[in-house]
Amino acid sequence: MKISKEKKAKVKTKILNCAIELISDNGYKKTSMSKIAKKAKIGEATIYNYFPTKEHILFEYYYELQLQTKEILLQTKEFHQFSLKEQLELLINTQLELLTNNRTFVLEIYQEIFYKNFTHPALDKGNNELLSMIDELFNIAIEANEIEDIPFSNTILNLGCDYIFGVIYYWIQDESEDFNNTTVMIDKSLEIIYAVLQSGLINKIEDLLNYIVKTHILNHIKPRKILKKKLFGA
Repeated sequence: MKISKEKKAKVKTKILNCAIELISDNGYKKTSMSKIAKKAKIGEATIYNYFPTKEHILFEYYYELQLQTKEILLQTKEFHQFSLKEQLELLINTQLELLTNNRTFVLEIYQEIFYKNFTHPALDKGNNELLSMIDELFNIAIEANEIEDIPFSNTILNLGCDYIFGVIYYWIQDESEDFNNTTVMIDKSLEIIYAVLQSGLINKIEDLLNYIVKTHILNHIKPRKILKKKLFGA
């Protein structure tokens, strides 16, 4: 009997929720796939049809985090009227709020997902969603002349993702009341990032690099024919 997509999605969500609860209560290492399957009331072999390994449950959680963040941003009234700094700040705070709901779980799995398996291909699905959100915000800001067009856009987008990972790591270590230290860190760091983007400094750096390459490096590279003549006398 073929299971519908809706049914499969519900089972997948149930497995994920059961894993979150078990890992929060018992820890990541002590939570086996068989225990998750039992709590989700599915066959032990069936769970592997949805998640080939326990790590893939973590990757799915990360992917769902991006989807939930995107949905909340889309539902935010007048979001399009916010400055880029305000939009990025809301994106980050939305993710932290969602993570706070499962903080014990996040504390348990952060090292597994972002350190041991940081380059795992299964993380790409979540990373691509995050990159897409940041890219869209940047493009809107560029079209509105809020910031200048950005060279090395892929590099900047990846740095944006790394920045958010860094914020989450800082938040995990933050023991201040209501995570006030994280709030201040986000505000101060985004002020600097926003100022750099508005100043066009990245474009000026690109111009400087192009100038150095063209005038001080390429001009000192000998044409192949001259080099060949010097080496072989032909």
